Amino acid sequence: MGKREGIHAENPMHCLGISLRGGAWPVHTAWAAAVTNADLEGKKICWSDGGRPTYGKNGVYDESGFGHGTWKLAGGTLTVAASNGEYTGEITKDNGGFHISGRINGQVLEASGEYCD
Repeated sequence: MGKREGIHAENPMHCLGISLRGGAWPVHTAWAAAVTNADLEGKKICWSDGGRPTYGKNGVYDESGFGHGTWKLAGGTLTVAASNGEYTGEITKDNGGFHISGRINGQVLEASGEYCD
């Protein structure tokens, strides 16, 4: 495998927009709405740490640092399996944006995001 370049290559956890926490982070979903496949399919989301994955149609996932792979949404749980790791956790939408709370490569994470070009 060749040398990867860029900030996301150094730490693939940046690619989902992750802020690592020392412990569990409470999730407040009283006003959060459920995310549907249509909310993600064919869309790029800019996450709070600079990650910019595309959630392609037919479950194709693509992000320059986290890698290529698949995504699926089951209920409120988003699962990503990419060449540089795995993410699973709750995803909600609120005020035109998104919030994820789960684990990436075993680490607890929280992030917010919104659609971008």
